Amino acid sequence: ISPLDSVIRHDFKSANEMSFLLFEQVDKQKVRENFMISPFSLTNALVMLANGADGNTLKQIKDVLGAKDMSIDKVCKMYRDLDVYLKSIDTETSFANASSIWVDDKFQVKADFIRKNKEIFNAEVYNKPLATEKTMNDINSWCNRQTNGHIKDVLNNTPSPDSRMLLMNAL
Repeated sequence: ISPLDSVIRHDFKSANEMSFLLFEQVDKQKVRENFMISPFSLTNALVMLANGADGNTLKQIKDVLGAKDMSIDKVCKMYRDLDVYLKSIDTETSFANASSIWVDDKFQVKADFIRKNKEIFNAEVYNKPLATEKTMNDINSWCNRQTNGHIKDVLNNTPSPDSRMLLMNAL
């Protein structure tokens, strides 16, 4: 991937537009504390989610990503290529991008969904009872490790007993 590649620039134009819409919505909330939000992290999670979607759900995810006319395989390749590019663009800056999938141990997930996300995003997969303090602590520890201690507690409460899966992305 090259910063001069016009095809890549065109493909990410809609994703960039989504980023500005996201920032606009966050700004409307008038949050008064210091925080960071990453459209890149959000889009990574959406692409991971798209690997398990079909029909109208897949269409809606692709619409949000600005990838209406692309196959999900092409979208995945674009994000994988962008990740490689961002890690190599500046040798003096550290860029890490990690993904994980936390599946409730009583919930069955299609093997193809797990395989694709492991393959494309190097996603780590954990099968555990989600609605426990131990799992909340495990997720917080995972995030703490992936962010070199910059984000210690991504969760302040245990996941809901109705939770079946959590998709995590840490930059």
